[in-house]
Amino acid sequence: DNIDDIILMQEALHEKKISDISDMICERKARLVLICGPSSSGKTTFAKRLCIQLGVNGKKTLYMGTDDYYKELSERVYDENGKPDLESIKAIDTKLFVEHINALLEGKEVDLPHYDFSIPGKVYGKRITKLDKDTIIVIEGIHAMNALLTEGIDDAMKFKIYISPFTPISIDHHNRVSTTDARMLRRIVRDYKFRSSEAQRTIDMWPDVRKSEDVNIFPYNSEADVFFNSNCIYELAVLKKYAEPLLKRIKRDEPEYAEARRMLNFLKYFDSIYDDSMIPNNSIMREFIGKSVFSRRLSRITGIPVCHMDVLYHNPDVTHVDNDEMDRRISKAMEPESWILDGNYARTISWRLKEADTVYYLDLPIEVCLQSIQDRIGKPRDDLPWLEDSLDPEFYEYVKQFPQNQKLKVEAALKQCDNREIIRFTSREEVNEYLDRLENDYRNL
Repeated sequence: DNIDDIILMQEALHEKKISDISDMICERKARLVLICGPSSSGKTTFAKRLCIQLGVNGKKTLYMGTDDYYKELSERVYDENGKPDLESIKAIDTKLFVEHINALLEGKEVDLPHYDFSIPGKVYGKRITKLDKDTIIVIEGIHAMNALLTEGIDDAMKFKIYISPFTPISIDHHNRVSTTDARMLRRIVRDYKFRSSEAQRTIDMWPDVRKSEDVNIFPYNSEADVFFNSNCIYELAVLKKYAEPLLKRIKRDEPEYAEARRMLNFLKYFDSIYDDSMIPNNSIMREFIGKSVFSRRLSRITGIPVCHMDVLYHNPDVTHVDNDEMDRRISKAMEPESWILDGNYARTISWRLKEADTVYYLDLPIEVCLQSIQDRIGKPRDDLPWLEDSLDPEFYEYVKQFPQNQKLKVEAALKQCDNREIIRFTSREEVNEYLDRLENDYRNL
């Protein structure tokens, strides 16, 4: 019954363990923290939370990923099927990586690359970095504990962390939920929410993911100084409501059907947690289910008050105000020096765009938007003055037809905003990466 307490205690346990690991790193006087783990283990969130705890201990950190050190196109390696092999350590320019790490540790200025997959290739000139002697470099990636990645760097400087959700659950003598199953559930939910990829595709590619882990990750976990269990005791109950509809879409005549049915069979032993608002935004689970509403988190980071257009337009009794009253409310919302207005409302969009200096355009796949409408049913929201207890078919159809009926109008209005900063997102992954960077920038002010 006290699910909120269970969630908070689990998150507190994770925070305590991350704090303990931070203390161990500082006691060891390590300069290079290497974080490795299999797919969907929560490496990225863990690394960012560790950086915060190291900051509590008075240490500056530089977060680095190995993806920025992929070899150039002309040096790319290929697998036995002739496809680019980006999972192999041979795909990484380890010589340049070691050269840059050594230079940073020596206090030299380094032009760190950013790998642009649209080119594809490394881009320089955007991250010219110099570290002082107290800054700790935090590196996260599947090859982090492979000796080739940090060859020639003094081992005394390194602290190695292996992360994975260790969650073998025996429901009874015949039904077992393995650690691998838990990770695949995480991956199914994340792939759909952030990459618009169906469960069928995730299941299909999972054997290749496991094969890569057997070669690139598992042989090196014995090198770890510490293991971190990223399992959340409540996670299967949270993931269930996201994963079940995706697994049920897989048809009987499709190769992934048997695996989908197996996962659905063990999920039936868990009750769903429908309201996941108690899960903190820095939880490892947020890496898979997403974070809170964009405008609300933007407001929390910047300290700028947010006003939801739906709240201005609708009354608690499910009626709405007329245009004159709506215009008056919008004017009042824009009176402060700084404000955030969240919502479309085409009739007033040009007016609001003229008053704004920054515009965030969430151009997400329509499938993601439609799933969000279904996910929020029955959940209390601060962006609507009543509780939705059923699907509104008229609104659902409006959103479904938005690309054909409304999108061109919105983009035409945006074209009139030449002197405004327009930031466009095409995936939830881009949204979360942007907010994470923004939060880090505000924290360092």
